[in-house]
Amino acid sequence: MTSEPQSLYLQLGQLVADTPSDLVGPGSLSTETHRWLGRAGALIEAQAKAAGMLDTVVMYDNIHFSTATNGLSGVLREHKAHEIVTILHRALARAELNAPAAARGAFIGVGAEFDALQAMGKVLREATKNLLFIDAYMDEKVLTDFAPLAPEGVVIWVFGDSSSSKVASLRPAAERWVKQYGATRPLEVRLSAPRALHDRLVVVDAGTRVWNLSQSLNHFVARSPASIVRFDADVAAMKRDHYLSLWGGATLL
Repeated sequence: MTSEPQSLYLQLGQLVADTPSDLVGPGSLSTETHRWLGRAGALIEAQAKAAGMLDTVVMYDNIHFSTATNGLSGVLREHKAHEIVTILHRALARAELNAPAAARGAFIGVGAEFDALQAMGKVLREATKNLLFIDAYMDEKVLTDFAPLAPEGVVIWVFGDSSSSKVASLRPAAERWVKQYGATRPLEVRLSAPRALHDRLVVVDAGTRVWNLSQSLNHFVARSPASIVRFDADVAAMKRDHYLSLWGGATLL
């Protein structure tokens, strides 16, 4: 079962990854942004309660997050929005320090492509048999950037959507991969029926571990923060069964 520090870390990290684009303005805040602010405020308050009155910095952040949220309707909206984001990142950093070591590093800042490679490599190196990449918008980047991080001998399965994957770049990359690696790094690429893939996943060793990606691999962390979060056992089993079933009926590239 997920421990409380790990749960707080994962929830705060997901909020950072999902920071709404309309926070700074102009225009009215969307309903979804109001919900995001509510969730963020509740988690920061929970962190403050757990820290206690002696941690003045955490208490300060809790108070000032509420003040900044109320100030989003005024002329200092941009300043207040930046204050909210800063407080949230500070809360995430504190939560990461308290989270179990295995859960740390799941959230990557915008533009931090080397950090993204490190985080993804940590996941891929766990594989001993096979890896399944699932992404509706699959392109050659899955092979040029990520698949080489897997151990030699691990079978690579790449699963894209037939209507949205960039076949023109994926096909030649796959052909070059097979020509260079052959049986040392086996590869199979399949395409699903149109709009059948609704998740971005890395499935390790046929579902013993399943990781959720907050963004497509073709622009991972390029325009916004991203997350790599492991599903718990029940959700992992459900995702594994669903997508392995689709994989079985998919078309070979």
